[in-house]
Amino acid sequence: MKYYCELSGKEIKAHSTHMKIINKIKERHILASLSENNRIISCGLGVLSDGLFGLFDIVTHLKHRNKGYGYKLINGMLHWALENGASSSYLQVIAENTPAIGLYKKLDYEIAYGYHYKIQNYK
Repeated sequence: MKYYCELSGKEIKAHSTHMKIINKIKERHILASLSENNRIISCGLGVLSDGLFGLFDIVTHLKHRNKGYGYKLINGMLHWALENGASSSYLQVIAENTPAIGLYKKLDYEIAYGYHYKIQNYK
């Protein structure tokens, strides 16, 4: 989570619920990172369950985007997944994240469905 926050420019304090969710993952999983010159520049989470490999929280440092690092990270994660019994993979991405969607299209991912979150306002 530390690297995810550093690379995405988000405060780790704002991710306490996110941390709790990750810490409760019981399925086989991988926390992957890619480094250059001893600095983490890309990272992600992969969860393997019943032959399906889910990719989550994929992020590359802003200065290193569009240079192939995300592609290399995901390919490494997919290789791990195949070696550990995955037969297919999926991911979730925010619809407005066009750079990520471009990367995922290069990796032959297709949109399967859309989703959104609703927040109840209390008065």
